[in-house]
Amino acid sequence: MKRRTILQAGLVLAASVLSVGGVRFFTASRDRALAKACRDAFAASFPPEVVDQSAAKAFLERYIVLASENAGTYPPENVYKHFLTSTNVIAHLEQGDALYFDDIFHPHQTPCANHLGALYAPVGEHDA
Repeated sequence: MKRRTILQAGLVLAASVLSVGGVRFFTASRDRALAKACRDAFAASFPPEVVDQSAAKAFLERYIVLASENAGTYPPENVYKHFLTSTNVIAHLEQGDALYFDDIFHPHQTPCANHLGALYAPVGEHDA
């Protein structure tokens, strides 16, 4: 009887370890697929001279974290929109400014991170 109880307990323990490992494997696999989808969408949206910069890589790392936490707000197909509002990529491409990334724009949490809100218009264009 004792041997049978030990064997049953061992089987239960093995099953629980395997199920936790399976969940971790599934989660890691899902996260890798999400990261790849974000990277692919990003690379399809911007030229290599932008994608290869450290500011772009920092943005993408942050975006992947947010996408894994809240895919509804940060889906892979919207990575380009968030990059446009979270960096000065337009000024970088048009004026040669150094590419800058501080944080991902969110209207309620980081409203000042919206680089599209900056005025890159010629001097005097917005004067009243």
